[in-house]
Amino acid sequence: MRSDELLCHRSRDTRMFFVQEDGGSYAIDMSDRWNSETVVSDRSVTGQEGIDGLVGDGSIQSYVADDATVTYLVVGTNDGLVRETDDWETTEVPGPDSGVVVIVTDRRVVFVVGNCRDPDVDGDDVRVVDHANVEDASVANSLLSTRFTVTAADGVALSVTPTATDGLQDIANYVTKAARRWRSARDFFDDFGERLIDVEEAFADDEAAGQKRRRKLVKGLSDLGQTSSLHAIDLPALDADRDAARTRLDHATCRGCWHRARELIEAGDDHLAADALADAVTSYRDACAALRAMSEDGELAEAAFSEGSLAMELGPFDIEPALRDRLATCRERAADADVAVTTVWPTLVDGYDDLQSAHRFAGRVLDADLDALADATAAARSEAADAFDGAIEKVEQRGDDAEAAGDSDAAGEHFKEALALFDERVSVTGEHDTDLRERLDEKVERSKWEWVGDR
Repeated sequence: MRSDELLCHRSRDTRMFFVQEDGGSYAIDMSDRWNSETVVSDRSVTGQEGIDGLVGDGSIQSYVADDATVTYLVVGTNDGLVRETDDWETTEVPGPDSGVVVIVTDRRVVFVVGNCRDPDVDGDDVRVVDHANVEDASVANSLLSTRFTVTAADGVALSVTPTATDGLQDIANYVTKAARRWRSARDFFDDFGERLIDVEEAFADDEAAGQKRRRKLVKGLSDLGQTSSLHAIDLPALDADRDAARTRLDHATCRGCWHRARELIEAGDDHLAADALADAVTSYRDACAALRAMSEDGELAEAAFSEGSLAMELGPFDIEPALRDRLATCRERAADADVAVTTVWPTLVDGYDDLQSAHRFAGRVLDADLDALADATAAARSEAADAFDGAIEKVEQRGDDAEAAGDSDAAGEHFKEALALFDERVSVTGEHDTDLRERLDEKVERSKWEWVGDR
């Protein structure tokens, strides 16, 4: 290292940098405002105040957007900032007691010429190149000087002569790798809004179709900007953009599921008005499943409904109480009406289960009485058990009557039907009556081998 250079590296305290030079080292407090890893500068500029003093308008941090984190600072000589293309070249020179600073963040490269001497520039001259628009970053060494250059996609090269060169190539490599990842991310995000609409509309029509499109987009986000380990670098800004995009995807999922749930409730209401109880229960159950998907796969929040989306006429959170009310109505009708037990009760219990699942994922947002919902679900299972018991008893009795009449084939069919009802009862209620199962099994076997007419 030349005697006029300083090598700065970050300590475990991320606010401090230890500056090594001949004869010892001392610390510079870089503060919490940036997270620099390397500051390339000669000994004439020390600490945050010294670097800030090179610009006229406030501080270096004032040129760092809130969406970015500083990773490197390069202090240039008073030779200024050279901008050139194949056709022209111009140089911006700093004013008295000012300098040139290159701010490399995880999102862009910012060139600042403090108190620029150009009469057409009022104060600092600032040039910004987003990483996605970087064509190349390089370090050129000659006999008399070293030049750090960033070339933008429009062909304009911006160059400074650093006051120190240690670690400069690492900075150029970082910019090159960041540019590669950001270009990939830019290509992904170009049509991201349209793909969100596709996801939302797919969920509004069919959960399976929505899930397929969602999984594809989730994978795209997971792969966003990924490169080989050889080119891997940390880019918190890109990670933040990816997290924000995932939130937007969750919101789109939520809106699509909400739209489908609303339409299913309306369809169920039409079925209920037409006394088609089984169809009504199926629609309400599917609406409960949509609410579960909304809570499980999406982000059930007011923010999801403040973004551009499908046209909606109702508020987002009136679905849960509407479903609870309609499931209760269906329970009452199923208990009073003579309905086929297998067409209503299993579907009704599934609806309650999906409703409870939705609360497990978004109970705080739904802000409902969970104890009351648990009681209603338990009551639905109990009523389903009673309904199945009555149906099993009727079918078993028909089997007994057929057996008494000497029709073993008919008896066997009735006993098998009773056994199938028993199995479905177990599936719906979780309760297993061993004695009843053994009795039905025995009757089925007896119908196969016993000649009832000879008894």
